[in-house]
Amino acid sequence: MFEDILSALQNFRHNKMRTLLSLLGIMIGVSSVVITMNLSRSLEASVSLVFKDFSSSMVAVWPSSWRNAAITFNDRYADMLKKRVPQIKRVFGLDSFNAAVLRGRLNAGSKECFGIEYGYLEAQKWHLEYGTLFTASDFMSGAQKVIIGEDIAKGLFPEGSAVGKKLTLSVDNGNAAPLLFTCTVIGVLKTKATTIGQMQRFVLLPRSFMAMQLGRHEADSVDVELYDSVTDIQAVEDAIKAVSDEYANSKNTVRIWSAQSMQKQIQGSLAMIAAVLSGIAGLSLLIGGVGIMNIMLVTVAERRQEIGIRKAIGATTGAILSQFLTESAAISIVGGGIGLAVGFLISLVAVTPVLSQFSGGSEVVLSFNMRGALIAFLISAGAGIFFGLYPAWQAGKLDPVKALEET
Repeated sequence: MFEDILSALQNFRHNKMRTLLSLLGIMIGVSSVVITMNLSRSLEASVSLVFKDFSSSMVAVWPSSWRNAAITFNDRYADMLKKRVPQIKRVFGLDSFNAAVLRGRLNAGSKECFGIEYGYLEAQKWHLEYGTLFTASDFMSGAQKVIIGEDIAKGLFPEGSAVGKKLTLSVDNGNAAPLLFTCTVIGVLKTKATTIGQMQRFVLLPRSFMAMQLGRHEADSVDVELYDSVTDIQAVEDAIKAVSDEYANSKNTVRIWSAQSMQKQIQGSLAMIAAVLSGIAGLSLLIGGVGIMNIMLVTVAERRQEIGIRKAIGATTGAILSQFLTESAAISIVGGGIGLAVGFLISLVAVTPVLSQFSGGSEVVLSFNMRGALIAFLISAGAGIFFGLYPAWQAGKLDPVKALEET
């Protein structure tokens, strides 16, 4: 075997251009597969990073049509959901309205204000940059207290902490004068991704405030918290849709969103795309293997005299077969190794910038698929042996007398 390797290296040195072209085919194939797999793995990691801020136990339920909602989100609906869907831990009503947020002469502009229920912040895993959460008595009394986003806090309270200070919510009242509510800031939200918008621009207040001051007794939507033991989110979503349709005596009354099901859908689509791209990249490996076969056939034709002499002095068919298989395997292994290095280098330099162009500002992660790279390398080595088998077999069965006569 060692002599076969030395013979292969010597043959490579004598036919540098031919060897280089053979290496190039395998190298391009392996590097293409490696880049594709690394890109796919990086996309999956980036998607997981986006969804890590979302609570995996929360399911958002909206009416299918905001204009002509066929369903009413009230206490009766919440009780029915909890009774009929045992996986549900809590149901939170969620209301919203727009209001200009003011502090004296400072104006933060029109912001979306959300009326939330007790326990909602904890269920959503939202945290405060500083300050305190609403208390149970705040929800019972409809206290005029607010928790605001970081952008609002910086705009209205440039001097520092906003906690304990007052701001005014100016709510449009049709043709009449706007409704003005003076509220005390008790906390500032720490910014993170949400299903309902940009948290840094939120104003949160007890939902009971909206019922008492604005006459809003029905929720715009509901967020459902599931028990941590729930694994089949899709089954829960289907059950919520069925109960909602029954409650409203209509069909397709709600739309449902959950971070877990959305992440699974996206990752499923990414896996399908990655499989297609890997298949296309794998074709270049096939082409590289055919190139090796072509080169080895030429090599056998050129070295007929050498083969004839070796067989004449006692070389067995197996020895000749081993020699040429070693040469083809060496080409594919060296080409595969170079392809691995090139693939990882290009991934390191190019994958993150490419993903950043399509991330919409979200953070991206570079993740290497080491297992996929190893499989690509082994396939390239196998391709060299497979496609070198026929030329090696031809060399092994060559009649030494005829080989020497033809020279």
